[in-house]
Amino acid sequence: MKLHHTKRDREFTRGAMGGRRSAMMLLASGIAISLLAGCSSSASEERVVIQKPDKEINVITPEKKPVEEAVEVDRIDKFEGVRGMDWLTESEIIISRENKERPPITVEGEKRYPLNLFAYDLNTGKERLLVADENNKHANFAVLSPSKAYMFYKMNIEESAYAYILNLKTGEKKQVSEELVPIRDGVWDGDDTVVFAGIPGQVFAAHPDRNTEKLLSDAGRAMNPVMSQGVLYYTDMLTLKAYQPKSGKTSTISAKVENVMPSPDGNQLAIVKMTGDTERTLVITDLKGNVKKTLSTGTQIFGVSWSPDGTKLAYNLIDEAENGVKGIVVANASTGKTTFATIDVPYASDPVAWSPSGKKLVASTFINDDKGNRVVTYVIKLK
Repeated sequence: MKLHHTKRDREFTRGAMGGRRSAMMLLASGIAISLLAGCSSSASEERVVIQKPDKEINVITPEKKPVEEAVEVDRIDKFEGVRGMDWLTESEIIISRENKERPPITVEGEKRYPLNLFAYDLNTGKERLLVADENNKHANFAVLSPSKAYMFYKMNIEESAYAYILNLKTGEKKQVSEELVPIRDGVWDGDDTVVFAGIPGQVFAAHPDRNTEKLLSDAGRAMNPVMSQGVLYYTDMLTLKAYQPKSGKTSTISAKVENVMPSPDGNQLAIVKMTGDTERTLVITDLKGNVKKTLSTGTQIFGVSWSPDGTKLAYNLIDEAENGVKGIVVANASTGKTTFATIDVPYASDPVAWSPSGKKLVASTFINDDKGNRVVTYVIKLK
């Protein structure tokens, strides 16, 4: 699909964010997601026979082509110096950025301004401090529960962190890991449970209203845990496994799997498989690992996320082949049709996050150019 871009940039400063925000308006003839709609048996070729006294006439009606609806990218807003991670409301996102109003902290022997978590209003440019740094620790990772009532976040010391849950209504926070854990993982299963990894082989389940459970304590090299409908999925040496906490049974689903993300209804799995030494393929499978749809193939595929209604997926596709591109892709889960929503995101730092309506995306990446090394966030609005 040909991409036609029309850019309109503007610079301004809002609140304490600083940096530059560029708004790029894409024309209706620009990037579009072709969604296949309404295919049925009536769309097939039909033959009608007309009988006449002296002959028989065959009338063939042409095959009806499926109707395509274009879901287009309406607008892309770019924010420099902030890392967008999730949506609090349709107009408010969770960001992490340096807080220059706080005293510097020591990181790897250097004094740096601490990273804090804020809620940022896209309409007004105003922001609210949610979590400040504490005891020389950054607040630099967050993911919200489905109802947006709770925020799971981590306070990190370099490459390790402690995990917490924040009640966004009361402001009460609760530490849910007693030991250091990796700094960038955590997936909610409803509002009641969030799972995250510990040291290799360990997986924890934390809850807003009760103690943290250790679901797995010695599960090989258990990585990338995610829970859906009470079933824990994880990879162990590139083997996708499913663990049933109630029965204690573990089953093997598929080999050569790097990552998995269940659909919102828990009936399908989006799986990133290794299909070559330098090739990854994103597929949709049933719960037994049987492939139903192939979406994309590239060198790397990161940050897979289902839309709230389960009809689409967004992810970061990296193709290092000649003429390959890097960016955020949106795919139709039923037809497999894909399009690039933006080609400005080479390596996403977090899973792509959908707004509650499923009409917006937030994605962040780190850029190193003549301006230096910095984080950039994109807010993508779909028509």
